[in-house]
Amino acid sequence: WVMAANVETITVTAAGRGSVHNTLDGTNADAITIAVATGQQVLATLINRSAGDITFRLDGTTAVAGADGTYILPAGKDYPFIVRGTTVVSIIAGSALAYSLQAAPATDG
Repeated sequence: WVMAANVETITVTAAGRGSVHNTLDGTNADAITIAVATGQQVLATLINRSAGDITFRLDGTTAVAGADGTYILPAGKDYPFIVRGTTVVSIIAGSALAYSLQAAPATDG
C-alpha cells in the first residue's frame, strides 16, 4: 500500500469557511487549491500540527525542501496569509507530518 499526496480544493463563499486536515506522505507534496470569489478576500492559515518542520510554497509551484522560493514552517507554528482569487498551496515534509489549512472570509466577524 502506497500513500499518495493529497490534492484538494477549498472553496470559500461570502458566508462560508473551509478547511483540510491531512498528513503528508513523506515523499510527495500535497497541493491544496483555495478558490475565492471575485472581489472577495480570505484569511487562510497553514498550521503545522506535528513535531517536525514542513516546507511550503504559495505560488502554485511544487514545494521542494531546501529549494529557493520555499518557506519553512516550524513544528507547532502557523502561517496566516491573505488569498484573493485562487492560490495553490504546496506542502511537503521528509516524513509523515500533520498539518491543517483553514480559510474564512477576511471580513468574517
